Amino acid sequence: MKPGFCSIGIIDSCVLRCKMCYKWQEIIDHNALPALNDWQRTLDSLKVLRGNQDMQVIFAGGEVLQHNNILELIKFAGERGFSTILTSSGFLLDDMMISKLARVGLGGITLSLDSLEMLKHDFLRGREGVFARVMRAIDLLHSRKIAVCMSAIIMESNLEEIISMAQWALVNDKISNLLFLAPMQPNNTAEDTYWYDREEYSFLWPRDKERACEIIEIIKEIKLNPSGQGHKILNTAPQLEAFKNYFREPDKFVKSASCPMGQALHISSSGDIFLCYNFPSIGNIRRDLIDEAWNSPKALEVRAGIRECRKNCHFLLNCFFGD
Repeated sequence: MKPGFCSIGIIDSCVLRCKMCYKWQEIIDHNALPALNDWQRTLDSLKVLRGNQDMQVIFAGGEVLQHNNILELIKFAGERGFSTILTSSGFLLDDMMISKLARVGLGGITLSLDSLEMLKHDFLRGREGVFARVMRAIDLLHSRKIAVCMSAIIMESNLEEIISMAQWALVNDKISNLLFLAPMQPNNTAEDTYWYDREEYSFLWPRDKERACEIIEIIKEIKLNPSGQGHKILNTAPQLEAFKNYFREPDKFVKSASCPMGQALHISSSGDIFLCYNFPSIGNIRRDLIDEAWNSPKALEVRAGIRECRKNCHFLLNCFFGD
């Protein structure tokens, strides 16, 4: 078995102050961060593990573009046969940065956009001017032939906009794909089983769960309509059904089968290697090679735990649900 993809959470710091994520509050020990050669060795090791299998390397954050070596690493990964994607708020994507990303061969970029109303999106992302920069970035990325995926969280604050946002994205030839996400307990908050009932998250969790399900069903119909642009929607129909089940019963496991996270590979900004962040790491890139860690006894132990896990987490619902 080989990983289906590799997600590198290469940096935790961020230029935004998003209401649904508190990663920007993390205190970072820069002495504990991997050096450029650690990341390069890791990508070489990943190539050994991959063999002839196509694989996508996703650079995520925080704000990825704040990482000092991101351009070198995109180029390095591409030279080793990986397709590369990065996630971004769009705030740092000016013409110069996008030109550099095009030169190093970036394949695609996922931009967060939670409202077509400027003031609302800026409020949710905690910084004035984010919306305008995202819109400008979409134009610039298209002109440099870098594929754009728009990512939107389905939440209370934008619930009645979701259909119009989908329609806008699907007819926009500058947007290649559209991905919807289910809301999760914000990063860097104390684990709380009933977080969705808390007043401080009322902007995030839909109050009318049946209305949320109606909207998701419309998205699914658009997705499955052979005469439209629904193929742009990356969510699978089973995943959208899982979103509905999650909104109705957030504590009930949404899959009939076990979680597939044992086939995933995640690396944190400090270099820790995970199959799933809900389980212990299986190594660290400063001392371990990916191909060895992936097949280690520790990895086998974690996979056994994942097969028994029944938690509706961010990675299961939003990133690696499968069919």
